[in-house]
Amino acid sequence: MKVELDLDRDVLYIRVKDEAVKGLIKMSEDLYLELSESGSVVGIQLRNARKHVVEGIAQRIKRMIEESGGPEEAKEKTGDA
Repeated sequence: MKVELDLDRDVLYIRVKDEAVKGLIKMSEDLYLELSESGSVVGIQLRNARKHVVEGIAQRIKRMIEESGGPEEAKEKTGDA
């Protein structure tokens, strides 16, 4: 598997097979499957990658803070209060 982020085009490419791409299937507004000539999936394209990656990371951090009891509880545990 190979992962590549093209910042100029704002696309995250995930290659699962080393075969030529002959077609695309649109799964959602920004998610496409790359297909080989035989129709098997050889890759994934995530367009507007910055938006999706940053939003995903932000949501994960928020969830971790909420699950830990919030920033005030974290300060108490580390003695920074």
